[in-house]
Amino acid sequence: MIIIFIAGISGIIIHSCCEGYAYEWVYIITENFEAEHRTRNPYEGNDSISKEYFGIRVHFFEKKLMSHIPGPFIQNSYATSCDESYPTEDSITSIDIISLYPFNETKGSGDNVSDFFIEPYYEHSIKEEIIRLNEDDFDVIDFIDFDLIDSTVIESVHQFIVQVHLSDNRILSDTTDPVNLY
Repeated sequence: MIIIFIAGISGIIIHSCCEGYAYEWVYIITENFEAEHRTRNPYEGNDSISKEYFGIRVHFFEKKLMSHIPGPFIQNSYATSCDESYPTEDSITSIDIISLYPFNETKGSGDNVSDFFIEPYYEHSIKEEIIRLNEDDFDVIDFIDFDLIDSTVIESVHQFIVQVHLSDNRILSDTTDPVNLY
């Protein structure tokens, strides 16, 4: 009986150390950038950016979670010293880019303008990029870039709220700095 109990406990310890850690996104930070010739220079706020080269970078920040390991003898056991890392517990359900100023002839202040941005590396729409991110086995996402693809944007000051909706119903949100697009 004691041998079975010890074998069961050691099985939990070995199992939990093989499980690794999971991550949870806790906040995002947005940054405007100039994507001329794909250099992706951060916008310093000193001059205007051509709407042809404007982009938004969304940085993701996460915290490490202890892995929850169900055990045969213990209701809840947790891994505390594993070297492996695993993907986030969250998945992205949607990303909204909301304009705080009039955007173009059809979209005004407060409208979702996500359809006017693409992920530039794969040339995905935001919806397609979300599918790719959720299907791929990422340990952590550092950032995602979105390039403006609409030439009808009003030449004026613009500012955007970026909202990342997660599978656990949390919304990570940040507001870009104002930028003059010409």
